[in-house]
Amino acid sequence: MSFLHTSSSIPVLFPSMTTAVADQAVVKYFISGSEKQHGLDMTRARTNFRQLGVTVKKMTCLLPTRERVMLSTQVMSRLCLCSSLSPTSQLMSLCGVFLHQLVDGWTDEECVLAAGLVFSTFNSGGAGGAGVAGGAVSAVVAPSYQLGSKPELEMHVKNFLASVFYKEVASG
Repeated sequence: MSFLHTSSSIPVLFPSMTTAVADQAVVKYFISGSEKQHGLDMTRARTNFRQLGVTVKKMTCLLPTRERVMLSTQVMSRLCLCSSLSPTSQLMSLCGVFLHQLVDGWTDEECVLAAGLVFSTFNSGGAGGAGVAGGAVSAVVAPSYQLGSKPELEMHVKNFLASVFYKEVASG
């Protein structure tokens, strides 16, 4: 599984980010292991991330749930927006597609564990690599937090939670 972390895995894991259309995209992403900035071909992205979720699911089927989810978050954390001003909604939606394919068919207990692990990974700064500051969820829900004082942080949290726990649930 070490292949998942090499630069040669990029065209295999993220083919929607290595097309001519992706090269022309306005929003750019860094992929760890690559020095190049990558765009995203949205016509292929949902299918790409759905297939990636199924592939990781099959590769990790004999591992305990905790290890499966942690490996999955490591794969997603390879992606990072090049600019903190770029919208996170596309990336978070694709992370949701990936994660929902991964947990499809799992027991309720495994899904609850996966949701907790995803939430804690996001909250510690590893939200699918979307460049979110560590502890974003804690910062926004803390009793001393002044609503609206960090709108960029609130958008990251909203996009992540909505994509993973709401939008992608409805669309399968």
